[in-house]
Amino acid sequence: MEAKSLWVLLTTLLFIIQGWRQTEGCLEQERIALFQLKSFFNGNYSLKDWVNVKGSNCCEWEGVECNITTERVIGLYLNFARQWDNREWISNPYGYLNVSLFLPFEELKSLELSGNEIADLVDNQVSVSSAFNNLEILVLTQNYFNDSILSKLKSLTNLKTLELNFNSIKSLRHFQGEKVQPMMNIEVLNLDYNFLNNNDLAYLKGLSSLKSLSIGGNQLEGAAGITELLDTLSNLEELDMSGNEVKEFVPIKNKENGSLGKLKVANLNGVFNNGAASLIQLLETFSSVNTIHLRGNYFNDTFSTQDQLHVPSKIEELVLDRSSLNNNIFQSIGVLASLKILSLSGCGLSGTLPTQGWCDLRKFEVLDLSENALKGTLPSCLANLSSLHYLDISGNQFVGKGASTALANLTLLRFISLSRNLFEVPSIFISFANHSHLKVLSSNQNKLVEEPTIPTWVPKFQLKAFRLSNCTTNELHIEIPKFLYYQNNLSIIDLSYNNFEGKVPFWLLENNTRMEAFLMKGNSFIGHLNLPSHPNPKISFVDISDNKIQGPIPVNICSIFPQLNGLNLAGNSFQGNIPPCLGSLTTSNLLLDLSHN
Repeated sequence: MEAKSLWVLLTTLLFIIQGWRQTEGCLEQERIALFQLKSFFNGNYSLKDWVNVKGSNCCEWEGVECNITTERVIGLYLNFARQWDNREWISNPYGYLNVSLFLPFEELKSLELSGNEIADLVDNQVSVSSAFNNLEILVLTQNYFNDSILSKLKSLTNLKTLELNFNSIKSLRHFQGEKVQPMMNIEVLNLDYNFLNNNDLAYLKGLSSLKSLSIGGNQLEGAAGITELLDTLSNLEELDMSGNEVKEFVPIKNKENGSLGKLKVANLNGVFNNGAASLIQLLETFSSVNTIHLRGNYFNDTFSTQDQLHVPSKIEELVLDRSSLNNNIFQSIGVLASLKILSLSGCGLSGTLPTQGWCDLRKFEVLDLSENALKGTLPSCLANLSSLHYLDISGNQFVGKGASTALANLTLLRFISLSRNLFEVPSIFISFANHSHLKVLSSNQNKLVEEPTIPTWVPKFQLKAFRLSNCTTNELHIEIPKFLYYQNNLSIIDLSYNNFEGKVPFWLLENNTRMEAFLMKGNSFIGHLNLPSHPNPKISFVDISDNKIQGPIPVNICSIFPQLNGLNLAGNSFQGNIPPCLGSLTTSNLLLDLSHN
């Protein structure tokens, strides 16, 4: 018993001591060092709690992360923390950060210094490697570093992530060393938006541990010679070369145990300008990729029906938004049996949707065909895409019943956008009765029509957003869809410009206490403004303008909607006094329109 009691006593004392150390906070020498470091950032408001008061717990200061056991600083996050007055900016526009200021932080692993107009890390007496010996993550985005920074950073052998995007680096020649393999452990390198050209790719060949390389928005052009580069980057999983002017890639065949075996994601947005053959060649080149982004490319010749994408069917995500394509792409992608995500938004596609190729891809989960000029009815083969959970066909010229049989069978859909087409949308929406996963339904700018009277139905879904605005119709007495009486999780509802009659449907706010936007503009609602009986603390925007509402604005409007950012009551027949509380709402930048009453 005595031994057990002694053990309990020692354990209790240990917890008391550890608790006292955590209460005391960071090490005094590190607190002093942080306060000295603050002088470089000129006392920016974001560092207001960095105070020179003995005993102040610097582990609780903004931008500081400490090890909970040792209480040593392990992370400093000082993005956009430097400011100047105009006179100082004219005489000394760029900052030179002395790395000796970081010597006291012996366990520092993560350092972020983005957006501080730093031109260089000064190391007159102390080397960068000694000051940042344990650094694993270094973020220097949006500064004024030039080529020389690379010669200082390449000795950081523990560094795994380096972000140098949006700087003034013109060459990577400083990556090279005589006897030291530079950055042998680096896994993530971001060089986006500098001034690099094709020749600089050769300097990256020694980074054999690299998993993610971003070199977008530089000056790569012509036939990018990445073959030799990728042969050495055997662990590369993600490649971003978007925003350059590459016309083609030298074909790279994926050998057995070859160099591209791990490459899974390729971002090549806005790169190509060299014909449909370039796309086919590209997909053959990156044969191990399962996600490829090709937004904003121009394939200046068109796909023919013979242009099949003869590549291994590993691709799961293909994004070609704002690229120039024709409808034959729907047939060509039929061989991509693993495709789950296809985005062809704004590609200038026209005519009717074919029924071959794409309709056979049973693993489809996301399909985006928005902002094209497709027309005709939706093909019945759309019902084959039984795994689809996101469908956006807005901004086309489709006709027929918006809730067609094909859509009625896609019961896994969570997001549907039919907006800005020529659909006839039935006001009862019963075709979606079995869509138990549906969260977002958008059908703006179609034609709202009535169907024969049927018994009341209760939907299986609970929407978060419902948009049904500008749905013109020549039929009279179209009512607000009755399925809305059974919704209690809505955040956004837009029923504007539909000529709905009756009283403002504030019962929607009674039923949906999480509502954030309530948009009822341009209808024919009448009567007084009878607000909900309970507050809606999440409501941010209310628009019931351009209706026929009369009487006073309720004096309790601010207590019912305490977090308003926008209130539009214009174009009605309100009378009386403006509630004084509207001048004292706590939200900033309130948009208030009470005109034309």
